[in-house]
Amino acid sequence: MVAVGKRAVDLDVDAKQFYEVLTLARVFDKKLYTGLRRDLRKAGEGAAKSVRAEVVKEPGSAPVEFSRGLRANLASGIRVQIKASESSRQVGVFIASTGKSAASKQLKRSYDKPKGWRHPVWQRGADPVWTTQKGRPYFGSVIAKQEPAIAKAVKVVLDRAVDSIANG
Repeated sequence: MVAVGKRAVDLDVDAKQFYEVLTLARVFDKKLYTGLRRDLRKAGEGAAKSVRAEVVKEPGSAPVEFSRGLRANLASGIRVQIKASESSRQVGVFIASTGKSAASKQLKRSYDKPKGWRHPVWQRGADPVWTTQKGRPYFGSVIAKQEPAIAKAVKVVLDRAVDSIANG
């Protein structure tokens, strides 16, 4: 299921079952638990990789002299997170854009909007001029295309863990 809320897109499965399987795996066998978390991250990593590739693409169709700094910072902050705790409001596999620099933390959502954001441009000896910079959807739309495959992979990983626990 794709949930639109505070984050652009969150992929999650049934929270209660997800939490129960991870808890059982942790109690049953530490190696099973570690492998389960690794496999869950792998399930979301393809989408995270696609998001990173999309955000660093050149803007527009014509090659232009530009800096990749902001986009590189945005890409380096994209992570797959596994959240499962009894008290957590969020349980599941999440692809999050955390941002590495102060600028990318502030702009990670603005860059995802086609209408972009406004910022000042300074020139020596002149007052700043405000301009609009266009972003490009790189996050939610990319993940949404891969959601069925991710959900299926997460369910397969959880089923495998349940089978391992049931078979001892």
